[in-house]
Amino acid sequence: MNDTTFTDTGLNTRDTAWTYSIEFINNTPGNTFSIGFAVPASSVYIKTAPSDKEIKVTIQYNVPWVNQEFTIFRKNDITQLFDSVATSNLPVFTDKELINDQEYCYKVRTSGTYGTPGYIDPIINFSQETCEKPKDNVAPCPPVLKVEVNCDNQSLAFSWNDLSTSCAPDIERYYLYRKGSPHILIGTFDALTTSFVYNNLQTIAGCFFLVGEDLNGNADTTNYTEVCVSIDNCPRYRLPNVFTPNSDSFNDFFVPFPGYTSVEKVDMKIFNRWGVVVFETNDPEIKWDGRDKSSNKECADGVYFYVCDVYEVVGSPETPDDKRIQKRTLTDSIHLLR
Repeated sequence: MNDTTFTDTGLNTRDTAWTYSIEFINNTPGNTFSIGFAVPASSVYIKTAPSDKEIKVTIQYNVPWVNQEFTIFRKNDITQLFDSVATSNLPVFTDKELINDQEYCYKVRTSGTYGTPGYIDPIINFSQETCEKPKDNVAPCPPVLKVEVNCDNQSLAFSWNDLSTSCAPDIERYYLYRKGSPHILIGTFDALTTSFVYNNLQTIAGCFFLVGEDLNGNADTTNYTEVCVSIDNCPRYRLPNVFTPNSDSFNDFFVPFPGYTSVEKVDMKIFNRWGVVVFETNDPEIKWDGRDKSSNKECADGVYFYVCDVYEVVGSPETPDDKRIQKRTLTDSIHLLR
């Protein structure tokens, strides 16, 4: 009991921390037994995490006293000595405004106390020395994406802000996605491009987002701002109540009003006043010329009736798991005038 100091040597303190406890033994001849163990205490161990122009130092320990202050030291390249660069009452420190790919070496001193008279106070310990290089591993901030819907040709006009003038001067390209499971890549664009027109869509419905990638290949598809388009952004599928199939090149066919989008198919049946089907089609454009489907003869002037089931795409057609069809039934009458 007169010797209360022990030095453990030959240890790899660079790659791991070490934890110790002391067992007290009653060594009376004929009556040797364990009295008990002291609370375990670990060495101080630091971990470094590099990021863009900064290094985060995390201080780890498991001790029965309270560490109240942490002093962070960084090696001076000129003197080769460790200079104090910061003190903190939290076990974490981020060294900023560094030079990427340049090596920085650190160690930490902890200062603690039991808060009870009779013990060493303060309790001082040093961590191992560890080195790290900051590197650009941070993805560019999410671009602000905007969209304009052109209902006449079923297209979407996307535009976004130029990240090179804001958060990402090293931006190299952009990726435009339709959101889904998984996301669908619509297009890849160079750093100078800030707009794109998405043409010939089966449906305008969907949610879209844009991701920027910098020169180091950093891109984040989990952090984005999305824009969503609904089939309600355009006129819904509607049918007129009169047409004039008299071969004057004006209103010769029974067709829907223009501007509709996102219709996959229809189930159209047109009946005469006796309930006989005179025309049927799955083509959304219908294009009935006023002739009977069986005889191909011109139907008489008058009122006809229809039942039209419209199947509208409200999900993404590029992703089968997300493709959702919504049926809407239209019923009304048609006046055929020659």
